[in-house]
Amino acid sequence: MAFWANLLGYQAVWFAAVIGASRDASWIGILAAALFVAAQMSASDERRSDLLLVLCGVLAGIVLDGTLAGLGVLRYASHDALLPAPTLFRLAPLSMEFATVERSLVWLKSSQGE
Repeated sequence: MAFWANLLGYQAVWFAAVIGASRDASWIGILAAALFVAAQMSASDERRSDLLLVLCGVLAGIVLDGTLAGLGVLRYASHDALLPAPTLFRLAPLSMEFATVERSLVWLKSSQGE
């Protein structure tokens, strides 16, 4: 059940972040990601390392996306009036939840004979 909850939650957050950002409502993705990560942390046996992984994922996403946007490789079509920093607020939820996807992909590790 944890596998399916993680997989479906991951997809729900992704859609909330993308659809929210496309409608200048980045807060929807942030809220969905925060709830998803909180649920993941409550079910985790290794909360400290999982939280560190989430924080590293957010920082890596901000640095990478911020750098690409600064270089002109990425360009955001619209800006959220409530949250004016598009790189931070539009993509941070995706980076945050991406750090928790390991639970959904654990079957790949077990299928490799480990």
